[in-house]
Amino acid sequence: MLVLAEAAPGARVLWEGVGESDPEYGRDFNTLNSVISTPVIQDGYVYGVDGHGVLRCLEIETGRRVWETEALIGESTNWATAFFVRNGDRYFVNTDTGDLVIAMFSPEGYREVSRTKLIEPTHPYVRRRTSGALVNWSHPAYANQHVVVRNDDEVVRLSLMERD
Repeated sequence: MLVLAEAAPGARVLWEGVGESDPEYGRDFNTLNSVISTPVIQDGYVYGVDGHGVLRCLEIETGRRVWETEALIGESTNWATAFFVRNGDRYFVNTDTGDLVIAMFSPEGYREVSRTKLIEPTHPYVRRRTSGALVNWSHPAYANQHVVVRNDDEVVRLSLMERD
């Protein structure tokens, strides 16, 4: 975790943890080794999907792991990812399994508000899951109360408006 200088270009290391290439690498570490997605920061905590597919919460000042869960992706698996967009007090999270999850994050934990399948994952990634599951690593786009997602076969635009 870097702290950027305010007055001039520069930064200092606030804390660091082991990375996936370090010899002492294991599951009991306090880092976010994200594959593609960018973690989000909220109220002194950072939330993101680790390279093992778990959603983690870390304390910004110390790097201490507050919690982790497999509930977002649905399994602990290598090279999992999700894309986060904040919307008020909630996040729209597009998983690499093609789901849109509306969730809330806090130091107390992850709370899923709703989930729906937007698109089928179509891209094979052989090192990802032993089950041979497909992934969708395309970033979504949001505009005019719609989400636009794509896989290897199609592009779809879906409304995010409430229905009566």
